[in-house]
Amino acid sequence: MLTFPFFYVLSIVDTILVIDDDESIRNFLNELFSREGYTVYSAANGNEGWDIFIKRDPFMILLDQVLPDIRGIELLIKIKSYSPETNVIIITGYGEIKDAVRAMEAGALTYLLKPLDTTELRILIKRAKENWRIKKERDFHRKKIQTLIRGKWTPILFKSKLMAEIFEKCQLVAKTDTTVLLEGETGTGKGLFAAYLHQISNRSDGPFIDIDCTTIPENLLESELFGYEPGAFTDAKRRKEGLIELANNGTIFLDEIASLPFLLQGKLLKVIEERSFRKLGGKGEINVDVRIIVASNKDLLELTEKGLFRKDLYYRVSTFPIRLPPLRERKEDIIPLAEHFFQELKREFHKDLAGIESDALNALLDYDWPGNVRELRNTIEKAVILAQGKTITKNDIQLTIGHARSMPEETLSSYSEALAEFEKRIISDALRQTKGNQTRAAEILKVSRNFLIRQMKKYGINPYEYKMHQGNEV
Repeated sequence: MLTFPFFYVLSIVDTILVIDDDESIRNFLNELFSREGYTVYSAANGNEGWDIFIKRDPFMILLDQVLPDIRGIELLIKIKSYSPETNVIIITGYGEIKDAVRAMEAGALTYLLKPLDTTELRILIKRAKENWRIKKERDFHRKKIQTLIRGKWTPILFKSKLMAEIFEKCQLVAKTDTTVLLEGETGTGKGLFAAYLHQISNRSDGPFIDIDCTTIPENLLESELFGYEPGAFTDAKRRKEGLIELANNGTIFLDEIASLPFLLQGKLLKVIEERSFRKLGGKGEINVDVRIIVASNKDLLELTEKGLFRKDLYYRVSTFPIRLPPLRERKEDIIPLAEHFFQELKREFHKDLAGIESDALNALLDYDWPGNVRELRNTIEKAVILAQGKTITKNDIQLTIGHARSMPEETLSSYSEALAEFEKRIISDALRQTKGNQTRAAEILKVSRNFLIRQMKKYGINPYEYKMHQGNEV
C-alpha cells in the first residue's frame, strides 16, 4: 500500500443529510439517527440541501425523489459530479420506481420505498459507514499532506481523484533518480511538488536547491548554476561553487526551464547524461550526484518544434512527465483549499470570523480560476480583509463570473499588485475616517493594531498625514 509522510489524518464525522420536503419524515429521521450518535442535518428543498452538503460534507445523504424545486435525480447528478464518493440513498414512492432505477444508474447507493423500513435503512447506513471508514483510512493521503519548502511547512490539500493519481505517480518515481518534468499553468503548485518529491526520495537528507530560471539575469545564470574559477572573468577573484555543485547528493529544481538559454541547455544536458560539468574558467570535469527536477508552464514540445528549446534536452527532461491540473479541472478541491486559507488568514490578520457563507462558496465553485491555487489564496486574503461581519459573504469574494478564461495574461501577472493597491486603499480610507487614529482604524477594519502597523510599514503609509490636530491618538 502506498504511504505518504507528513500528513494529518482527519477524523471522520458521522454526518447524515436528509433532503425531503415532508417535515414529518425529516423530524423522524433526525430523531432516529441522532439517538444513534450521528450528526443529522435536514433540508426541505434541493437548494437548501446543496448548501448544507457543500458546507458539511456528509458521508450519507437520504434524498427524496420529488422535491419542490428540483428532481431528486438531477440533484444526485450534481452531488456526484462534485463528490463521487458521497453515499446517496433515494427515497421514493411506488409510482417513481423507474426514476429510482435511473438514479441508481447515476450513482445512488440504492433506493427505498415509502413508508420506510427503518431496520433496513439502519443496516444500509451502518454498512455504508464502515465502507466509508475503510476507504478513508486507505485514502488518508487525499486529505492533507505537508511539505517543507523554503523553511516552512506547507500543506498540500486535496480530495480529487486527479490529485490522488498524481501523488501515486510521485511515489513511484521518488525513489529513483529519473529526471521529472512538472508541467502546469502558473499557480498549480509545481514548486510544492518538486519539494515534495525530494522530501520522499532517498535524497531527502541532502540539499534541495530551488532555482527560478526567470529571476536570474542571463549573463549571471551560467556562473550561478556552474560556478567559476579565479580569473574566469574580470571580477572572478575567488573560486565559486555553482548551485548544481551545491546540490550534490540532493536535488536541484529548475523552474521555468524554457527560459534557460541555448548554451546552458547544452551544459545541463551534459549534467543529466554524464553527471559532470566544467566550471567557468575550469580545466577539469567536476562529477556530481544530483537528481534533477524541471518545471514549465509552457509546452516544451511545442517550443522544440519552433526551435526555441533543444530537442535532445527535451527528450531527457521529459522522461517522466507529471501534469499538474488547473484548479478548474478539480473543482472538488476548491472548498477544502478555501477553508484552509480562510483559517490561516483569519489567524494571521487577527480577525474574529466564523466561516464562509454558502453563497460565497458557490461563487468560488462557479469561477474558472485562471491563476489557480495562488489566485484562490489571494482572493480569500482579500475577502478576509474586506469582511465586516462574522462571515465572509458573496460580496466579499468579488469575482467576475464567466470572464476567467478570457482574462489577459497581463492581468494575471499583476494580480498581487492589484491586491496590494486595494489593501493600501482601504487602510488609507480607514485612517482618513479616523483622522489618523490607528486604534480606531484597526477596529473599523476588524484587525489588530499591530497588524495594521505592520501593513502601514509594508506600504509606506504615514498615519500623520491623516492627523487633523494634535489631540488625536496614534
